[in-house]
Amino acid sequence: MSALLLHNFLMNISTLFISRFVLYVLSVMLLGIIFSAYFAPELTIAITNQVWALCGW
Repeated sequence: MSALLLHNFLMNISTLFISRFVLYVLSVMLLGIIFSAYFAPELTIAITNQVWALCGW
């Protein structure tokens, strides 16, 4: 019985680690995309204009 509990505990820890790792990777990718936009000001302006157009301004 204790081996089963240990197995479940270890599986929960590994699942938590994997989900946290995936979340960190996605966060870094999102930040990378945002900060890379500063190297393409034309793209940033185009996105801003599109957002303004979608908001009806």
